[in-house]
Amino acid sequence: MITLSPLAGKRIVVTRAEDQAQDLCRLLRARGAAPVEWPVLRTDEIVPPDPQCWRRAVAAADWIVFCSANGVKYALPHLAPAWPTSVRVAAVGPKTAQLLATHGRTVDAQPAIYQAANIVSAVRAVQSDLRAAQVLVIKGALSPNALSEALRAAGAQVSELVAYQTLPTDIPAPPIGTFDAITFASGSAARFAALAFGANLPNSVCVACIGPYTAQAARASGWIIGAHARIHTFNGLIDALEDHFRFNPLGSPMLTNEIRS
Repeated sequence: MITLSPLAGKRIVVTRAEDQAQDLCRLLRARGAAPVEWPVLRTDEIVPPDPQCWRRAVAAADWIVFCSANGVKYALPHLAPAWPTSVRVAAVGPKTAQLLATHGRTVDAQPAIYQAANIVSAVRAVQSDLRAAQVLVIKGALSPNALSEALRAAGAQVSELVAYQTLPTDIPAPPIGTFDAITFASGSAARFAALAFGANLPNSVCVACIGPYTAQAARASGWIIGAHARIHTFNGLIDALEDHFRFNPLGSPMLTNEIRS
């Protein structure tokens, strides 16, 4: 007997940038859901006014930490000419690590829970004493400061390279009442979606988030989190959505699998 996923027939909004939505849409379709693409954000490169300054920072680094795949996409072309053979690399999660691998860069540290703040523990598992270590953090303009602060607290000398900015798009939102869930993989996506919906999402819509920063941004918009991924990957998000609709087939807000983190 074939058992249908609780997502079968559900219309689920994907708010990822247009060039980054395909993987999540594919996973949703595999569970019988109907993804509704609404790219609420786009990323633009921040061109370094002095590329040599970036390259000097890389040449002096003991560690280079990438907080996102976008950081790899935008920064690596500027950094590659000065990349030292001795440098170690940390990545926030598997997507970032995979993109680095396609460019021939080996990842030395990656946290088990894919959050930037957890990178410090992964780095210290490789190099326990970070006192005086030169760490270059590659980030976006809206990225939280928690990682750099934690690295400094561990004794590292931290430099930051802001490689890209995240901006809202002007693509109209899908009409309320035409979807069952909306997914967010970043706090920026939640904040930009709030510009369109405000606090007007009906309780029957499942708000699904990856990671605590994303959930925090969604809550700040007055939304109840219906599905919060325990594992901060697209597969983890799909599992959380399935759990929600398994116990809330009509989208009732009374039950939730949210983890307060």
